[in-house]
Amino acid sequence: MRRIPVRFDFVWWLFMFAVLAVPPARARVLLVTDWAQDKVLRFDGNTGKQLGDLVPRGGGGLDNPSYTTIGPDGMLYVTNGWTNDVRRFDPVTGKFLGVFAQGVPLPIGLTFGPDGNLYVASRDGSGVLRFDGKSGAPMGRFATASNSELWWAFDTAFGPEGDLYLSSFETGAVLRFDGKTGKSKGTFTHGDSRNGYAAGITFGPDGNLYVAAYQANAIYRYDGKSGQFLGTFAGGGPLSKPVDLNFGPDGDLYVVNERSPGVFRFDDLTGQYLGQFAAAPDWGGSGSLLFYDPPPPVVPLPSGLLAGSALGLCVLNRRRIRGYRARG
Repeated sequence: MRRIPVRFDFVWWLFMFAVLAVPPARARVLLVTDWAQDKVLRFDGNTGKQLGDLVPRGGGGLDNPSYTTIGPDGMLYVTNGWTNDVRRFDPVTGKFLGVFAQGVPLPIGLTFGPDGNLYVASRDGSGVLRFDGKSGAPMGRFATASNSELWWAFDTAFGPEGDLYLSSFETGAVLRFDGKTGKSKGTFTHGDSRNGYAAGITFGPDGNLYVAAYQANAIYRYDGKSGQFLGTFAGGGPLSKPVDLNFGPDGDLYVVNERSPGVFRFDDLTGQYLGQFAAAPDWGGSGSLLFYDPPPPVVPLPSGLLAGSALGLCVLNRRRIRGYRARG
């Protein structure tokens, strides 16, 4: 019995239709909280062009918005300083999705951990509180230290090895905690960090820890494994009470000041100032900055076109099969 070769042209065409139906990705954006104007600003993440407000003034009950992060669900989470909670927004539309976590005295830095739960720093000495990453239900106090170290706890970050790092604003140090148990591992940073007033922290592409030294108007760098002070990475110029920093998709370092509006860019290797990246009118004061890659919009392929094309191609292949049988 001879086998009939069935052509799969229709499969190829369907694949081509699917490819053509995939929309282009949305442009990367940069989100900056404005604690003075109670809103979230939005900029083009590649050019710095202002794209308007993601969350307008007072939207979603914003009152002293501080730090932001993107959750496992792809939504934007914002610590709301004067209402002692964490609020959730759609990072594309800015739609307010409700209060996610409550009962954090003066919340500021926040991050989702490797376990998917949310960790929030409290400025009143309460340490780091943990919340269920899906429901927002409180899970208790995760990390604590002495009152002097935790008074004005600031930013949080999980390190490459999974431990939790917390900047202590008043002492200028960065504390380290076991990432699973919350047990204190002591002060991580060592060396000349006097008058630093540690604010925002982040681990760089080189594995080292970078700290926004608020009082020193500088960015300090520490060895990511030992915590040894490696010197001032960037200082002077536009830096005036820096509060947050983040490495951008291009590898360079971006910094915001507390009271002087603007996002400032520094070379990731040398720390050289590369200029102001973003600016906007009616910008009161910065709390944090976050680069975000929105998912592509969902544009379904017209069902009529897809079904009609598939039917037509199936008919074509049936005719080819009949022709083959007739020749055989």
